[in-house]
Amino acid sequence: MDYEQMYDSSALDHEVSFKENKNKLDKYYSQSRVVRYSPESKKNHVYKVDKYGSKGIGTFIRNAVNGAKTNVLVGSHLENLYFKVVDATGLKGRKEPLMLYYESPEQYEKCLLVSLSPVTKARWFEKYQLCRQMYAKELEDYSL
Repeated sequence: MDYEQMYDSSALDHEVSFKENKNKLDKYYSQSRVVRYSPESKKNHVYKVDKYGSKGIGTFIRNAVNGAKTNVLVGSHLENLYFKVVDATGLKGRKEPLMLYYESPEQYEKCLLVSLSPVTKARWFEKYQLCRQMYAKELEDYSL
């Protein structure tokens, strides 16, 4: 199976609202971000990005888009099943980086309206496939 076959855009559409999860989440951050300058309107377009961070090693990974906890621990070898991004902007007075785990590079791109290189995506997919092969038995217990 190649990268395009594995990718399913329907997995990116999470309909979990912030209001439902707000009180349950311990590391939630929201950030306004300039998307692009529009010559027609001569204005920057700004949108709000909600990010759900995972805590340190030994805690459960939280999906960066919808805040859902997984049954995989931060720092475990199964962490390689996720596309990991570190937000070290220091926004909201954070002194430590925010660890963000996405289901795929495409989920990250869609959430932040950015583009990753095909090389980055291919490298992640290779790592993902290798992890699934090496830990196939363990993954059955996790139902991933």
